[in-house]
Amino acid sequence: MARRYLDDRRSDRWEFRTDLPGFVIGGIESLFCHQQGESLDGRPLRGTPFLLLPYHKFCVYNILGFYLAGTNERRFKEAFIFVPRKNAKTTFAASLAWALALVMSASGGTVYIVGAALKQAEESFGFLRYNAERLGLASDTGEDGFRILNNNAEHSISGSIGEGFIEINALAGNP
Repeated sequence: MARRYLDDRRSDRWEFRTDLPGFVIGGIESLFCHQQGESLDGRPLRGTPFLLLPYHKFCVYNILGFYLAGTNERRFKEAFIFVPRKNAKTTFAASLAWALALVMSASGGTVYIVGAALKQAEESFGFLRYNAERLGLASDTGEDGFRILNNNAEHSISGSIGEGFIEINALAGNP
């Protein structure tokens, strides 16, 4: 991926813009806090800011920074990020999903978080729910914030953003 990134930066076909990736990174780091976990030295992370790792930032710049030259068409509309265990994949994927839903809210940003098992998708959903509630963005009806449904039938967060709308659903790839 790094070679393609460097080749794309040199190519005349793609225009590289930093405003959207910078906005997304800043939003994630200023809004989201860890729900669980420990630092390498054993300190609890719950409630501490979720600061992106260098590979997280690289992914955001790569996914959101490239546009077809002279247009507003982003090069990448989906991404597969393969990372070993214990590298903050779940929190990164969840916070990036939220940020992308916000970015696309004017068009009705809909995001599906899919895990091989529902328990995996619920990890990301739980992280988003924790942060929405912590920030006071959740309400039972969705009229004064985001409506969060968390029951046997549905795990979703939805609500209006200005003139737009977002919806995030946690699903199992193999129910």
